Amino acid sequence: MAELRAGGLAIIIRSRFPSNVGKTVRLIKLIGFDDSLGGYMWKLTALSGLTGTLYPVKAGELCTGLDQNLMPIDGDDFSNEDQHQKEREHA
Repeated sequence: MAELRAGGLAIIIRSRFPSNVGKTVRLIKLIGFDDSLGGYMWKLTALSGLTGTLYPVKAGELCTGLDQNLMPIDGDDFSNEDQHQKEREHA
């Protein structure tokens, strides 16, 4: 499975604002572990408008997000997954 990485794309899978779920962001850099939130915080670029705590985040603006609320959507190529599965079964 693909991992979160700087420069990669991710989809929001959990948010305090349900309208943000399913929206896409670009990961800029890993900020570090946030003890109060219990996860790794990322600096992100919104690729579409997001609902924010204090104000809406417009497309292209920076924001932050927890790793556990994001799912990477690029990186792995699944075009030959059926062939790989057959190879694993016959190994």
